[in-house]
Parts: sequence; structure tokens; C-alpha cells
Amino acid sequence: MSHTTLNLTAINYLMIFLFYMLISVPEMIFWVMFMAGVKLDGDLTEWLLNMWISYPGLYGGWVFYLITWVLPAAQMGVLATTSGGISQPGFTNAAVQLAMMMISWLFTGIVHTLGFPAVNRKFLRENGLEPSVLPGSSAEENNAAPAEDAEEA
Repeated sequence: MSHTTLNLTAINYLMIFLFYMLISVPEMIFWVMFMAGVKLDGDLTEWLLNMWISYPGLYGGWVFYLITWVLPAAQMGVLATTSGGISQPGFTNAAVQLAMMMISWLFTGIVHTLGFPAVNRKFLRENGLEPSVLPGSSAEENNAAPAEDAEEA
């Protein structure tokens, strides 16, 4: 972290690890559970997959994965403008990271943007599941629950 040209590389690898762990790993687990036919308390498996694709997968992918290619771009800019230019340690790594993370960001974002409406329609048609409503409850119950809890407190 104290290296003047490689500190952004270390931060970028940490961000890649954290963001993919927080967004993609749970989504993959929910998808495998759905494909394997694992049933959790009613329609909870289907709802988890639908909800994760619709919200964290879509918005988290576009926002958090953006950082994973902006950091290498910033590092390349810093390295190119300092003495030594592109021959400094970390420049080639930043160039490769920029290309790969931008491809991953675009692919993930496009797949979620184009795919989540179809997933929502599928689960709504087959199970009557909305991604924002817990299974087994209606929208009115979900909206009323916090207000009732607030009155009791």
C-alpha cells in the first residue's frame, strides 16, 4: 500500500474481491439452489433468486463493478503522466485489468439489464412472486408491517 505506483493495484484487487464476493457469489448460490431444485420454506428459493437478480445483481453490478475498471484507468493516467511513464511497474497490469474489468462490467450489466425482466415475468407467471414482496405475504402486509412495529415502539 505504501508503494507509489502499485497502491492502486492493491486497492483494485481488494475491490474486485469484495464486490464480486458480495454481488456474484450469493447470486450464483441462489441460481444453483434454484437449478438443483432446493426448496426453502415455500417459494423462498425462487424469490431469493428473483430478488437478487432484480436489485443487487442489476444495480450492484452496474455501480460496484464500475469501480473495478475506473481504478486501473486512474492508475494508468497517473503512471503515464509521471516520470518514467508507461515503463513504470504496474502499468501493464493496469492496462490488462482495465480491459478485463470493463468487459466483465459491460457483460454483467447487459445480461442483468436484458435478463431480469424475463426472470421477473417467469416467476410472476409461475409462482405469483414479485421481487419486492416476500413470498407468503401481500404487498399490503409488507408495507403495513413497519408502520405497526413503529407504533408498538
